[in-house]
Amino acid sequence: MKKPFLILFTVLLLVGCATTEQAVSGPRMVQKIIEVEGTKAELYKSTSIWFAKSFESSTEVIQHQEEGIIIGRGRTYVNLYYVRFLMTVEIKDNKIRVTFEQFEGETTSGNNMKIFDIQYINQIVPLMEQITNNLEAHLGKKTEEW
Repeated sequence: MKKPFLILFTVLLLVGCATTEQAVSGPRMVQKIIEVEGTKAELYKSTSIWFAKSFESSTEVIQHQEEGIIIGRGRTYVNLYYVRFLMTVEIKDNKIRVTFEQFEGETTSGNNMKIFDIQYINQIVPLMEQITNNLEAHLGKKTEEW
C-alpha cells in the first residue's frame, strides 16, 4: 500500500522540479565609470542639472542627495512593462561611477514584479547604458558664456 503512494509522490516531486524556473545568470546591476575633467563640485553641479533636465520630475526621482553622491529612482518602458530602477551616481574629481540596480517591472495595470526573466534583463541593459551615455555627453559639453 505504501509503494504506490511513494511512487506517486516521487513522480509528482520530479514533475514539479522539472517545471521550476531556472535562476537567471544575467546582470542584477549595471555599472559604468565615466572619466571626465572637472572637480568634484563641478561634476556634482553638472550632474544635478542633468537630473533636472533628463527626468520629468527630478524632485520625485532624487531620493538622496549630498556632496559627491546622488541616488534616484527612475522608470523606463520595456515591451509591455515599465521598469523601475535605483540609480546611484558617485562623484569625485575627474570621475563618476553610475550604478543601476533593483530592477522591478510594473505592468500598465499597476501590478509589480521583480525582474528575473533573462529576456527582460537583456533589454534593460542597453537602456541603462543609453542613460549613462546621455549623462556622459552632458558632462562633456562645454558651457558657453552668454
